[in-house]
Amino acid sequence: MNLNLKAGHALPVTIAGSWVYLETADKHIILESEQGNRVTLKQDAVIKNHEQIGRVLVYSDIDQDVSIEFGFGDFTPPSNINGQSVVITELPKVEISAGQSVNIEQMPAMQMAAGQSVNIGQMPAVQIANLPNIQFATGQTVGVNQLPAVEIAQGQEVTTRIGNSLTAQESVMPLTIASNDNRRKLRIKASAANSQDIVIAGAYPLSAGQSIELETTASIELTGDAADTAHVLEY
Repeated sequence: MNLNLKAGHALPVTIAGSWVYLETADKHIILESEQGNRVTLKQDAVIKNHEQIGRVLVYSDIDQDVSIEFGFGDFTPPSNINGQSVVITELPKVEISAGQSVNIEQMPAMQMAAGQSVNIGQMPAVQIANLPNIQFATGQTVGVNQLPAVEIAQGQEVTTRIGNSLTAQESVMPLTIASNDNRRKLRIKASAANSQDIVIAGAYPLSAGQSIELETTASIELTGDAADTAHVLEY
């Protein structure tokens, strides 16, 4: 089955089977059951159920065409011989005896493919004498989770950027708030007239009249009763 998905819009699909396989996709999709349960499905992944899956809502963060397969019984995704990758999650401990050392005099230029990123959680103090150029492809990023203490010298100052944009919207459920790299803060308020909770990211409820302020640029999913309303303020 071929599906044309639009970013942030739910597409109802009936899965006449106990398993569903995402054959092709540019990015992962999200399946939401009639009970509100959600599962993320990446390309070449398969989900299985003891009973027929039935009607689901299919979400995507981007506009894309995807192809899915489904059926009953057992199913094993086909193996892709070309272009396979190996993910190493753990290596054995390496011990260097007293007096031994590791000396790296030169490293080749590093180039990362589009969409890849480097995430550094913590680094020890480093002295750099000479390193080769590191080239990043379009869309790559380097994420640093922790930095050492920063001292500001006399006469220096730190300024905070103040945003100059304000966007407000009101919508019934479900609602996908698109990611925004320029967003500083996001305020979500459940309408005082709502009859049910509005749920943020499938887990955090907002009762009628309640609000929450978030400092995030990520995409956020809001779900709830189709008649209930959420007010969203981005700045």
